Amino acid sequence: MNARDIVRQLLLNERVKQDELAEELGVTQATVSRWLSGSQPRGETYNKIMEMGRQRGLIEPLQPKASRSANASRFSLIPVITWISAGSLADSKTDIPIQDAPKIAVADLGSGEFFALRVEGTSMDRISPDKSLIIVNRAQKALQDGKPYVFAVRGEVTYKLWRPSPPRLQPYSTDPANEPIFLDKQQNMYVIGRVRRSILDL
Repeated sequence: MNARDIVRQLLLNERVKQDELAEELGVTQATVSRWLSGSQPRGETYNKIMEMGRQRGLIEPLQPKASRSANASRFSLIPVITWISAGSLADSKTDIPIQDAPKIAVADLGSGEFFALRVEGTSMDRISPDKSLIIVNRAQKALQDGKPYVFAVRGEVTYKLWRPSPPRLQPYSTDPANEPIFLDKQQNMYVIGRVRRSILDL
């Protein structure tokens, strides 16, 4: 809604007379009449009219720039790799294969080195059913009790919760056939990354 439209709404809906509106805006009644005939308010008068429109709910109030930027989502393009490809990430020198991988836009991930992985199986189906998509932060490897991670165990990729006492990779499943993987000092286990988000298409 432009300034001229606001003037018309004020005169019609607020039942304000032209001379009263002109006095409030510091202009002549002839000026208000010219606006109704097609000319547009300008300068400081324009600003006054727009503020009147906001005060009377005719247009949305202005938001501070800081608020608009704080509420804006930041999207990142994340490569979607295969379950088999994820196994190669156990080598710390291996880069995520992003050249030919399809991408997915994900909002508000923050800083990190992310990739997406399609879940296979039911071992984590309480939060990530089979075929859902998980977003993994490869830069976050510090283990926290009860948090989900993607691991490589003896070269095989698995998605589980970390439980330190006793050390094990714990399923979070509706299927009792899924059992924890208990670890010993000799077992070759590598943390590929922390799972930060689970996405399921319905």
